[in-house]
Amino acid sequence: MMNVRKETSVKQYYRFVEFVSKMCGYSLTHERYKRIALDLLVAQSKQEIEVKRLSNAFVYVLNNSKQDMSKEIIQNIYYLLTNTLLTESIGGIISLIASIGGF
Repeated sequence: MMNVRKETSVKQYYRFVEFVSKMCGYSLTHERYKRIALDLLVAQSKQEIEVKRLSNAFVYVLNNSKQDMSKEIIQNIYYLLTNTLLTESIGGIISLIASIGGF
């Protein structure tokens, strides 16, 4: 089961995932969003996989909210969302911004 911080209730968590997914144009039922976010259903369609990626990235952000924003954290979030690695040029820009206190 997922690890969601105490400050964020499980209900807030899956509602956030549903809201953002709908903003991205995904159209699943409320119950499917909930079951995918809570890891009670195997994501099969392309939309369900995208919802699961968002869910995983959001849990990662919640579980690392007390950490300083770093290149590694941003790369991990990006990978969880897209299943691709950030290019070095983008990673370099992120490192520059992080080093001057932009994050």
